[in-house]
Amino acid sequence: MPIPRAVIDADVLYRRHPRNLLVWHALAGLFELHWSVRILDETRRHLTERNIAKLREPRAEAVDRTLARVTDALERARAGSLVPDAGIAAHEPHMPNEPKDRHVLAAAVAVGATVVITTNVRDFAGADTAGLGVAAQTPDQFLTSLLDNITLDAVMAALREHASFHGWTLAELLKLLETATPDRPAIAPDYTKRIIELSRGGP
Repeated sequence: MPIPRAVIDADVLYRRHPRNLLVWHALAGLFELHWSVRILDETRRHLTERNIAKLREPRAEAVDRTLARVTDALERARAGSLVPDAGIAAHEPHMPNEPKDRHVLAAAVAVGATVVITTNVRDFAGADTAGLGVAAQTPDQFLTSLLDNITLDAVMAALREHASFHGWTLAELLKLLETATPDRPAIAPDYTKRIIELSRGGP
């Protein structure tokens, strides 16, 4: 069975922890992660604006390095790739969803993805995308959908690599994913709960 293909929206790509979680799963071969020049441009803008808001400086070079590391790692591992502009342009005028996000849905159609990973699922209403074979899912929903008894070992290996890269224990990473803070909601609470269930022999 072919692995799933997904397009990542800028609102997820610019968030460090959800982005890294998805990237490590893609590198483990659990799915293919795709993006476009326009998605990268939106991500760069979000990251730059956030840096200005927090640090009062744009840090454009640091932003570009972050994006380059992410996309280069995925392409080298053949775990994802850039969707060509021409393919997006051919589909974008016919997309039925929110105009500002039509290029994201068009990228999914162009590359044969079945999922757009986004926190703005309302901009990809089910009635609009059902006929295209594309669903909008949050990172938590998408990652949970990858989990079953067959994929659990690969998922755990991805999590261990993720944790080790940052100098964390696996328990520390799972705690981060399931815990909300005053600054943000929990990153992947359903996913973390499902991992625990499967690890204990649940269905």
